[in-house]
Amino acid sequence: MYYYFKKLGLFQKTGIDLPGEATSIMHKKENIKAVELATISFGQSFQITPLQLMVASSAVVNGGTLVTPHLGVEIRSADGTRIRELNYPTTDNAVTKETSETMKELLEAVVAGGTGRRAYLPGFRIGGKTATSEKLPRSSNKYISSFIGFAPANNPQVMAMVLIEDPVGIYYGGTIAAPVIADVFDNILPYLGIEESYTEAEKEKFNIGSFQMPNFIGKTKKEVKDMLKIYDFGELYSIGEGEFVKEQFPLEGETIDKDSDLILYFE
Repeated sequence: MYYYFKKLGLFQKTGIDLPGEATSIMHKKENIKAVELATISFGQSFQITPLQLMVASSAVVNGGTLVTPHLGVEIRSADGTRIRELNYPTTDNAVTKETSETMKELLEAVVAGGTGRRAYLPGFRIGGKTATSEKLPRSSNKYISSFIGFAPANNPQVMAMVLIEDPVGIYYGGTIAAPVIADVFDNILPYLGIEESYTEAEKEKFNIGSFQMPNFIGKTKKEVKDMLKIYDFGELYSIGEGEFVKEQFPLEGETIDKDSDLILYFE
């Protein structure tokens, strides 16, 4: 177990370019007995920082590379001239690529239909893991609820972690932290240029899709009513008291999304 702790960087600081970084607190190997071995296996009896957890988790899903978290990218002079790029060390083979691929699939399943399903975001493949940590002393009944999510699950570009300290009432990470990840990714992924890609099941469930706008010009109200049975429009706004359609919006031939509103002008 400690072999992989070391490979995942949990015995050392991450090296982030900020002062005052804390590090982990671990049992000495020779002091680990049956009880410690059991509790360590499910995340108790040791302490790591959220940053260490993020670095280790990113290695698990990025193919096995431990990265150095950082804020600085480059140094520029006062007039904007680039002086030098900042480079940070990485360590390969924290896990094998095969293990990483397996973990991505398993963690995507956590969000698709497991304890992390509240992090689900239609159109995006998200993976993640819930956590609910007891605070010391355990008799205080206080917790830290958390969720780590990454996306897209098949080719991770971004990872985020939500920590909620001392939640009131329900304290499970999958219940209260996972929905925050969904909100975060709902804003971040479009910003990164990652577009939605809906499954057939999602398209059917959420009525997602598009179609070519038909021509309503010259149609009677009865003909319009019949046509509306064929197409998936949202709200219909009828303007005017006449029998025939004079104008329409959207215009004929435009590609529109399902559930788009339709405006018809009658005379």
